[in-house]
Amino acid sequence: DVSITMREILRKQGQRRKNLGTWFSMWFLNTTRASTIKAMHGLFARLAYPGQRFAHRVYKLLNIKEKTPKSSTGRAPLVEQVVHFVRKPMPANLPARTTRALLAIEDDKFIPIIRRPESQDAEAVFYFPGCGSERLFSQIGLATLAMLYEQGVQTVLPPGYLCCGYPQKSGGDANQGKQISVANQVLFHRIANTLNYLDIKTVLVSCGTCIDQLLTYQFSKIFPGPAGN
Repeated sequence: DVSITMREILRKQGQRRKNLGTWFSMWFLNTTRASTIKAMHGLFARLAYPGQRFAHRVYKLLNIKEKTPKSSTGRAPLVEQVVHFVRKPMPANLPARTTRALLAIEDDKFIPIIRRPESQDAEAVFYFPGCGSERLFSQIGLATLAMLYEQGVQTVLPPGYLCCGYPQKSGGDANQGKQISVANQVLFHRIANTLNYLDIKTVLVSCGTCIDQLLTYQFSKIFPGPAGN
């Protein structure tokens, strides 16, 4: 909380340093257009992550001896930034497509419901994958959906690509984070009203940072009784 507040103060005072990587990441999280997300996912999967892992292999071959960074109150020297970037490899085998692209449920005009044909009267749960499980590491979203399918429940997903608002808030832009959260809550109320016959009582999430933000959504007022689930 202290770090987030400090970032917000620095942003309001115009003292936040510009960072191309952070800007690019936030753009990826802020957009909800399927075509843009697919293009950026392909960039990460085919170029960015493999490129960083190649740089890590070169770094290991050079056998550079790491030194403890010197105390500093400013930006780290370029060499230290490069070493920090390549010293650990990014995850390999990033899926080529997002979860929604693989399941053909990218249209934000429809509410996807995944279930067995014989499970129309089974328990219904609302699943919020989160950006990590949906946009980058789609194997997590697919594994979660497969687990729920095997359990025979009906899984309701939000329409289209959504961000919970936590990255914006944690980056110091509390206003944008709140706008996203409010818009999501309004959308979830509409989903609950549209699918009131399903009697959704459980909300699931597979993203560690999303749960922090979703706990502020007051789901007990949206769905019949997910509090504690």
